Amino acid sequence: MLVAYNVWVTAADVARRVAPLVRCTHVRALGLDLRGGAQVSCNLVAPMQVGPAEVYDAVSTAVRAAGGDVLGPSSWG
Repeated sequence: MLVAYNVWVTAADVARRVAPLVRCTHVRALGLDLRGGAQVSCNLVAPMQVGPAEVYDAVSTAVRAAGGDVLGPSSWG
């Protein structure tokens, strides 16, 4: 099961800098620039091993996070 999870950050350059720091076997991550904000957009490939809380903590360790969104499980991936 794949879970989509996003962590909101202050700017796109910040998101692009942080995304590689949270990538691992269980997490795919990209830094995205969105209208009105930026996010580290993640697919949690194995959410029982690395879940939203661990990803949020990893982002928050590197930069100030402004919240997170769990988009739910997906059958594609």
